[in-house]
Amino acid sequence: MNKRLDENLGAVGYDGLIVSNTPVADVVTVKLAASNGVLARGTVITGAPGGNLAPLAAAAEADKATYILADPADTGTSGAVVATAY
Repeated sequence: MNKRLDENLGAVGYDGLIVSNTPVADVVTVKLAASNGVLARGTVITGAPGGNLAPLAAAAEADKATYILADPADTGTSGAVVATAY
């Protein structure tokens, strides 16, 4: 059986969440505050660095760390939820 070395096995494509790559978006892990429901991909979250973050509309202090959720996250649990963000 021959294996072709020039075939495409997979590709990374543009997902449309961030418009420009300048500056480059860092992928980070964040802790989300509980009881905010299901947060959609692209939700802006904010809060004190190192603390539990909340959606921008629900946050009391919007002048702290700000991120964009990379994937949907369900925060309906009793504790903090770990999610991936830009």
